[in-house]
Amino acid sequence: MPSTPPLKSVKQPPPAPRSGWFSAFISEFRAFPATVWILFAGMFISRFGAFVLPFLTIYLKRLGYSLDHAALAIGCYGAGNFGAAFLGGDLADRIGRRKTIVISMFSSAAALMLLYSAKGLPAIFACVFLAGLTSELYRPASSALIADLVPPSRRVLAFGVLRFAINAGWALGPATAGLLAAWSFFWIFAGNALASVLFGLLAWIALPKGVRGGGEIRSHGLLSALRHVARDRNFILLSIASFATAFIFFQTGSSYSIYVTEHLSYSELTYGLLVSLNGVLIVLLEIPLTFWTRRMNPLRPMALGYLLLGAGFGMNALGASGGLIALAAAMSVHTIGEMIAFPVQGAYAAGLAPAHMRGRYLGLLGMTFSLALIISPFAGARIYAIHPDALWWTCVLLGGVAAASILGSRVAPASATVEAKPQEAPM
Repeated sequence: MPSTPPLKSVKQPPPAPRSGWFSAFISEFRAFPATVWILFAGMFISRFGAFVLPFLTIYLKRLGYSLDHAALAIGCYGAGNFGAAFLGGDLADRIGRRKTIVISMFSSAAALMLLYSAKGLPAIFACVFLAGLTSELYRPASSALIADLVPPSRRVLAFGVLRFAINAGWALGPATAGLLAAWSFFWIFAGNALASVLFGLLAWIALPKGVRGGGEIRSHGLLSALRHVARDRNFILLSIASFATAFIFFQTGSSYSIYVTEHLSYSELTYGLLVSLNGVLIVLLEIPLTFWTRRMNPLRPMALGYLLLGAGFGMNALGASGGLIALAAAMSVHTIGEMIAFPVQGAYAAGLAPAHMRGRYLGLLGMTFSLALIISPFAGARIYAIHPDALWWTCVLLGGVAAASILGSRVAPASATVEAKPQEAPM
């Protein structure tokens, strides 16, 4: 019998590459306009150099002022923020996004150096207010510019990447500031001012000219926007949730810093590293989480995120017995809540706003953050003085209030849906 010829091996086609969040992200990445990435780069620079606010309480304590004085100073920064949100949204629609960002960055650099030179509480409070006004004037303009340039189907991802850029800077900034503080507090102020100037130059050179709210801005001013918002139930409930979560969030730079450095006796560098952990986790995990949340009804991830945000701060009550591990775990839970809620919140708010009022709508939402920054340091300090744990349990309660508020919204309208689900092909 003739021998059977050996079977020829048949080449199998290579396995198809697995699709996952990263490959999908690269595809979405390529779809963003170059201008959006320039804005992200500017936000990274600005946030990396945002040294002053997280260390303002410690700086004032070093000058011999009390925790109440420091809380009042942060309240002045919040009052400046309040004015910035009010003015910044209107400027973004009237003179344009780019000009508003440039004005904000150059004026904030000057204000920060004035603050370092200020002597006596009245001058310090005035300069802190000016720093809060100028440093935050750009926020409504930057958020509105993203909504202008990115279609609704990609806005959650865009706001997620914006937060990625911000928190990449935040991951490095406070730890760097902790090292600078050990050397001289002057470099905290000078570094913050330099970062503002760099962002201002980048905006002036590279951001598009003339992007603003549209022709209707001339006949519909801020009062018109306020009347419109007063009839927008969803936006009002979002604003309540935003205030409650901002109250929690702003404890980081006030009572939380004193809790870590004085009550638990850790160093300023340790406090800086704990705050930086927030940024590191966001850099590593927020984009994957955004791919999960962006196709959901936006109310659900926002509510879940708000609950986790409050619970994370509540876990700080374990810091006295659990040490650094407990503090790091608390910061991690808080950060997971922030990553789930805030990118969706940004896209949801932009979708609620009429196009010609986008800057003012987002400015009005920013005012809830500013109002919280005015109230939360002093109110938090009063609660903290009763007992630190009382403050952390208050944060848990506020997280629940925020979740209940947003779940009380009506079903999100089509304009505020963060991303439409793909439709099935007809049979």
